[in-house]
Amino acid sequence: MLALILLFMFLGTAVVAMLKATACVRRVAMGVGVLLDFTLIVVLALDMVSAQWQFRWAARAHGRPYSRNLANTVMTVILTVMVMTAMYSQIWYDGLRAVVTHLETDTISAPSFPAIAVFQRWQNSQAEIYPNEFKCYSGPKDDNAVQCSSLSVEESLNTSSCDCGDSWPSAERVARGGDTVMWLGRNATYYSMLPSESTVSRGAGHFLTLQVFFSYNKTESFNNESVTLAPGMWVAIYDPTFDLAEALSSGEVYTAQIDANSHTVVDIGLVYYHLEVNFHLGRYSLDVCLLDVTISVRQNLDLVCDVDYEFWYLCHLTLEVQIPSFRRTVVREEFRYQWSNVVADAGAYFALVQFLSWIVSGSAWG
Repeated sequence: MLALILLFMFLGTAVVAMLKATACVRRVAMGVGVLLDFTLIVVLALDMVSAQWQFRWAARAHGRPYSRNLANTVMTVILTVMVMTAMYSQIWYDGLRAVVTHLETDTISAPSFPAIAVFQRWQNSQAEIYPNEFKCYSGPKDDNAVQCSSLSVEESLNTSSCDCGDSWPSAERVARGGDTVMWLGRNATYYSMLPSESTVSRGAGHFLTLQVFFSYNKTESFNNESVTLAPGMWVAIYDPTFDLAEALSSGEVYTAQIDANSHTVVDIGLVYYHLEVNFHLGRYSLDVCLLDVTISVRQNLDLVCDVDYEFWYLCHLTLEVQIPSFRRTVVREEFRYQWSNVVADAGAYFALVQFLSWIVSGSAWG
């Protein structure tokens, strides 16, 4: 009875050690295993001495007979605690914490375009964005195209062009001011294009075209920075399932300063990460879509938006975004051992322990 009680105590400790694989829990589990095994061995030794004394000094009729079943049970518990403690200490603990990386590839259909944010001017060499003039088209430019957000994914794939202008902040939202985020040590204003689920790619040659209009003061830039630069603009490209602040804090964002007076092509490569995160209070899984971004810029030689001149009008930046390949790189970072692997291993070793105890105790011989 004592052996079974101690076995259940050990199993309870083992479950906690398996689910919370921390150094502190490991020490506790090993200590409990050693203590329970030591207790059982001492009790068994005292019981054997007592039985031997009774056999020697008492009448043979009153001596305690040897019980193969009892010996089998006690030996099973002792060996189980001993083997499981050793396996957890030497193999399972490290396996529950070690991370292995698996690299795979697959092909997806109709991937969504990423979110793109532009930062409002925050230094003299930056362009002054006019947020009321944002444009967005999926496919060739068509002023009469339907809104992409009103289509299903299947309808979007069968439509030559749709208008994604409503993916930019609304006029009411712009009137209240842009969103802000800590960027380069200051609270910067930005405007994000958040595509709808039906704003999807049809492959190489299908572009999501964004236009951002701006002005620039070349004289002011020269007076403050002693150099005449082409107007620049910070751009952030990220997974639209996150907001920009989350993407920046986690590093899951592509940022670049590009020539605002340019025609820019952005190629998006697809990378999917499956991560398993180990915290002190538990183990969690996280699926993240990261982007492999390549940008090429063709500069515009005319700067018609220099407000220092009398006859100026807005310049524009054209961003053409495409996903040329639907072949996706899948990177899976997982723990080498899951709790189910430990249970399977423990079951196999327990069967071996039972077999050995069955033989050594004499139960196998009748």
